[in-house]
Amino acid sequence: MKIGLVILNKNESEALPFVLSQIPLECFDQIIAIDGGSTDGSIEIIEKYGFEVLIQESLGRGSGFALGFQFARDNGIDFLCFLSTDGNETPIDLIRMVDIVRNAEPDLIIASRMQKASWNEEDSKLFRPRKWGNKFFAILAFILFGRGNRFISDPINGFRGLSMSTWERLRPDAAHFNIEYQISVRAYREKLSVIEFPTYEGKRIGGKSGARALPTTLAMFKVLKNELLDLRT
Repeated sequence: MKIGLVILNKNESEALPFVLSQIPLECFDQIIAIDGGSTDGSIEIIEKYGFEVLIQESLGRGSGFALGFQFARDNGIDFLCFLSTDGNETPIDLIRMVDIVRNAEPDLIIASRMQKASWNEEDSKLFRPRKWGNKFFAILAFILFGRGNRFISDPINGFRGLSMSTWERLRPDAAHFNIEYQISVRAYREKLSVIEFPTYEGKRIGGKSGARALPTTLAMFKVLKNELLDLRT
């Protein structure tokens, strides 16, 4: 199995040195960075670390996923993992991700921030709106589509990987931060093999999140509506 890594980035120049220096390069056959329109010198930093950078023509996280799989298809990659560069995701957990992929060969693997042994960025706080929102959408997706499947505790998390055959079977078309949720819901519908493992979610290092609460919430509901109506392109 040929495993690749896509580094998704947009304006994360503060976090990049910390994140890029921790990537276990030996785990991957190929690594590519995809930039969604940075204006803060991110591209130069990524290239300094020796990674090739592809520039998205269409902005949005979903478009980054699509470009990543286009790259995978062109380079004969069988399984593609994704890592964001804001500091939330722990690069060392890629070792465990790849180990699980090589031994269990799941259709989809997700680093979960919601399992017992995991740590969510909000776990040190009393008020946890983002975590509670994620749990709400996890339960709702399972109720609507997950019957007969293993419960996915963190269907929204972008720290994940999926096979080329899974991408082609699911045909995801969400353009923004709802791409991961769409993939998870369709994995339920197709009864694919999904493995989660606990991860540590660190704090964001500089920059600002592009996932605004209200638009992102509406985008998640749009995924549910479209899947209930089976609106696939």
